[in-house]
Amino acid sequence: MGLENGIKKTLLAGVGAVATTAEAAKQVVDTLAKKGEEAMEQGKAMKDTVKEAMKEAKENMQQQKSEDASDTGHTGTF
Repeated sequence: MGLENGIKKTLLAGVGAVATTAEAAKQVVDTLAKKGEEAMEQGKAMKDTVKEAMKEAKENMQQQKSEDASDTGHTGTF
């Protein structure tokens, strides 16, 4: 009976190890997916920030060009 009981415990330990590994793997996948979603959201926010900064820079350059043209009496065309 001792050998049979030992084999049974060994098999159950193996099943338990597989179950534990599956749970741990699921947790890792869930964590990575969440981090991936967060990274995408941060990337979108950064893209929007850069896009807005570029828009403002363009507007400032156009305004400065207009002011410079007004100061010199030129319209920017020949």
